[in-house]
Amino acid sequence: MILNEDYRVKEVGESTTVWFKNTNQYVVMEKPAFDVFEQLQNNVTCKQVEVFCREEYGLSDLESNNFVNEVRDFISLQEETKYPESESDEAFVFDNDLVDYQFNKRYFINNKLLLVQYHDENLMQSLHPLFEHLENNEVSKEHTHNIRLFINKGLVHLHSDGIQIGKWKPEDDHLIKGKFFMEVLNKVHDFTEDDWMTVLHASAIGNGDSSLIFAGDSGNGKSTITSLLLSKGYSVLADDFVPIGVETGEVYQFPARISVKESAFEMLSKIFSEINSAKEHYYEKLDKTVRYLNPQSGDALSLRSRAKAIIFVKYQKESGCTVCKLSNDEAIKRIIAQAWVSPTLQNSE
Repeated sequence: MILNEDYRVKEVGESTTVWFKNTNQYVVMEKPAFDVFEQLQNNVTCKQVEVFCREEYGLSDLESNNFVNEVRDFISLQEETKYPESESDEAFVFDNDLVDYQFNKRYFINNKLLLVQYHDENLMQSLHPLFEHLENNEVSKEHTHNIRLFINKGLVHLHSDGIQIGKWKPEDDHLIKGKFFMEVLNKVHDFTEDDWMTVLHASAIGNGDSSLIFAGDSGNGKSTITSLLLSKGYSVLADDFVPIGVETGEVYQFPARISVKESAFEMLSKIFSEINSAKEHYYEKLDKTVRYLNPQSGDALSLRSRAKAIIFVKYQKESGCTVCKLSNDEAIKRIIAQAWVSPTLQNSE
C-alpha cells in the first residue's frame, strides 16, 4: 500500500478510494486501475507495468500501453493542478470603499447579525431569497460580521470581514454560492473550514435524537421529501447544503430556506398554504423556477445530531416506494459525487 503524504488510500468493498491531497479529489479505482497506479507510485517503469497488465489481465500490447498511459496522465494531472478551484490571488488589493453596494441586507442568525452587501441586483437575487426570512432591519444593532460580494474586472469577488476569500467567473455560480454558504456557516457557528468534515449536496431532517440525510442529483426530490417530513413534525436541519462537523460527526443546522421546484408547487401548496403566495424565482442558468419555504421558526441553531442513514432519493411518478441497501462500492461513489471535504489529512481520512 502507498505511504505518501500526497495520497491516501482506503479499500472499500472491491474497490479502492484514493484521495489526492494536491487537488482534494477522491477517486474510486477498480483493482486493475489501482494496481497500475500503485506500481507507478512505487517507481516501477511504464514498460514493466505494461508487462504486468498483459500477464495479469490478458491485455494486448496496445491495450496495455493505452491503459498505463491513461493512468500515468491522470496522476500527472493531479500533480499539476492546485486546489482550490478559485481565481483567488493573495496579492490582490482592492479598496472596498470604492464599491457602490446597492443592496445591504442584515441577517440575524444564532444571535449574530451578519451584514451582507451585494454589489448589484443579480448577486443579491442569487442569494438573498434563501435568507430573506432571517432579515433583521433594526439598524441600531451593531453587526457581528460583514460579508461583501462585488464585481471587478469581470470577476465576482467574495470578502469576509475584510479578508478576500476568492474571486470567480460569473458562470461559476455554484462555486460562488458554495463559498458564500461556507462563510455564513463559519460565522454563525464560530468554526473554520477545517472544522467541517464534509458538506453534502443533500437535505437533512431530525427528530431531536438523530437525523436522516437525503442525497441525490438535482430534481430527484430531496427538498420535496424534506418538506413533507417538515409537515409531519420533523425538524429541517438543512436543505441542499448539509454540514457535518469533524469532531462529533454530527449534522449541523444550516438556516437557508427550502427550495421548492415548480413540479412540486401543486402538491406542497395543499400542505403549506404559504407556497401559493410565495414569490417565484426563475434561475436562467439552471432553467428552473422555485419558490421558497421557510423551515421551522427560530434563528437559534441549536439543532444537530448524528445521522442514522444516507438515503439516495430518486423520484419516479406512480412508482410506489422501494428501499434497497447499496453496496459499499456503490455508496462511496455516490457519496463522493455529492460531497465537498475540507482539504486536510484528518478530514479526508
